[in-house]
Amino acid sequence: KFSDKEVRFKIKDNNFAAYGEKVLEAFKKEAVSKNYTLPVVFEGVRISFAKGSLSDAFKGGWIVLRASLHDPVMVLNMEAENDCDLKLIAGTVKDMLIPFKSLDISAL
Repeated sequence: KFSDKEVRFKIKDNNFAAYGEKVLEAFKKEAVSKNYTLPVVFEGVRISFAKGSLSDAFKGGWIVLRASLHDPVMVLNMEAENDCDLKLIAGTVKDMLIPFKSLDISAL
């Protein structure tokens, strides 16, 4: 049984489209610096987390972070092998998003 979750982060910047692009660009750079696997996607940033990459017991999972085209939100979709792994992924993503002060990550 897989665990999945979608979280919507409100962008608290008047120019939400530009801010969303800035977040995605910096988020991707951070993921590359951590040597995460980034499969090609046409919208947003996808990270595949390999088995054992977040803890010894971690079985794997993925996320996609994208900016909404019409609303001042960013959407995060996550999937993992189980609830414990989903929590590890959510914590990892939250740590990567903390620097973005105009992004409300309280739902994570």
